[in-house]
Amino acid sequence: FENFSDMQKFLQQEYMRSAGKFDPIDETSLESSEVLEAAVKRDISYLNKLLRPQFCKDFVEAAQMIADSKRVYIGGSRGSAAIAENFYYNLNHIKPNVVSLTKDSGDWQNLMADCDESSLLLAVSMPKYSKRTTDMIRYAKTTGARIIFVTNSKIAPGTEFADCVLACEIGLD
Repeated sequence: FENFSDMQKFLQQEYMRSAGKFDPIDETSLESSEVLEAAVKRDISYLNKLLRPQFCKDFVEAAQMIADSKRVYIGGSRGSAAIAENFYYNLNHIKPNVVSLTKDSGDWQNLMADCDESSLLLAVSMPKYSKRTTDMIRYAKTTGARIIFVTNSKIAPGTEFADCVLACEIGLD
């Protein structure tokens, strides 16, 4: 490696390639009536992983950051857009000034024109990570906005700019 950044990028890519996959359910070895039960049990085990003390602490911090912000931008692309839109839909009912950046129009920079230190970006990015979401995070950082990053790993691209990382490490043992 020529420098530390090259080594870090390589290690991140290797980690994501080897560990960043969801646990599939092997439907061929189950009776049709057992598939639903297996899926529910798998999802319960994922949810139990979110009860780790550090995740709970980060979750409370993220909630306080949202409450303290004057404007909340919510962004995610590709497969993560649905998660981001769900955050937007629910938060928009309980807090004013919530802006969705999930549309693939490329217009997110115009929508974030008023972003400043009283703002917050809630960004969602899961594998396969989106450069668009990372660009949103970088831009928000330059404005002084606070950043909550919901992803699958503490070493996902963009975590280095986030004030709070909610790493939902489902499917990783």
